[in-house]
Amino acid sequence: MELGAPSAVPIASGGVVRTYDEEMSFIEQVTPTCFKIKPGFVPNMTVPGYFYVNSSLSELMFGELQQYGESAGVGGFMPAVKQIANVAALPGIVGVCLPPPKKKKNLFFSQRSVALPDCHSGYGFAIGNVAAMDMEDPNAVVSPGKQKCLFLKNVKIVIGCSSST
Repeated sequence: MELGAPSAVPIASGGVVRTYDEEMSFIEQVTPTCFKIKPGFVPNMTVPGYFYVNSSLSELMFGELQQYGESAGVGGFMPAVKQIANVAALPGIVGVCLPPPKKKKNLFFSQRSVALPDCHSGYGFAIGNVAAMDMEDPNAVVSPGKQKCLFLKNVKIVIGCSSST
């Protein structure tokens, strides 16, 4: 499948109806294996979303999005790309905890919602989606469901997973 393949079928995005091509205008290929979902893809995104996939998995991710569009968002499940963006719109998101850059000892937070290479649609968070929430923010929320969580000071890191912990 070609990325950005023409589609005249509208996709409902939080009340906004867009074509597949219009949806793809919010997605940028950063590297051969990294894609950025720009704020605006879904309403209220405060940080971008990123997902890391090889060419085979990118076909699946974008195929999901195109199928969702062909159904105009009715029935079925929400594509992982949409779920990653929805996590980026959650109140209290501060990003994800990443390994320290060279010569740094502490973990740091990057302002983004991230999905790892095993990403696929889940319930709320996409499976493999990772985000950090500011637990001192009274508006911060965490999606219910099966997730692994890690606390570092006042930040809760949430990882969407497919098995209970």
